[in-house]
Amino acid sequence: MPATIYVGLAVTSHNPSTLAEALMTDVSVEAVAPPALPQGWSSVDIGAGVLQGSAAHASGVFTIEGAGRDIWGTADELRYTYTQATGDVDIVARVDAIQKVDAWTKAGVMIRGTLSAGSAQAMMLASPGKGLAYQRRPADGAASVHTSGGSGTAPSSS
Repeated sequence: MPATIYVGLAVTSHNPSTLAEALMTDVSVEAVAPPALPQGWSSVDIGAGVLQGSAAHASGVFTIEGAGRDIWGTADELRYTYTQATGDVDIVARVDAIQKVDAWTKAGVMIRGTLSAGSAQAMMLASPGKGLAYQRRPADGAASVHTSGGSGTAPSSS
């Protein structure tokens, strides 16, 4: 991945015509090496033809609505709420709730190289029907890789 990466929270409904809502609390991002993280978060829909999602934050809770076919394959469709970081970084979030639009609706923490759909990325996710997983795309445009994290679901710490 490039020197400056995107660090944030991702949601996809696994259904391009229906938004899925996820609530995430106890979110923290800590740069392991200087410089410190810049202040401020942004939110964007990633992928072609994604239904417009939204993101809000109040009292320590991120509420994110996102749609898209999936975070998988060689290109993703999702709502991504992020900040930027340089160097090593840790991201932790508790996924308190995920609306089950599909068994593979996903919510969790994600690090991406860019905001393009085919970007290299890594995600630790909770899914209402498929449990916990570590999924990643090791290089831009490469196929995604899946490692099961067990049968848990929200609430869960990613």
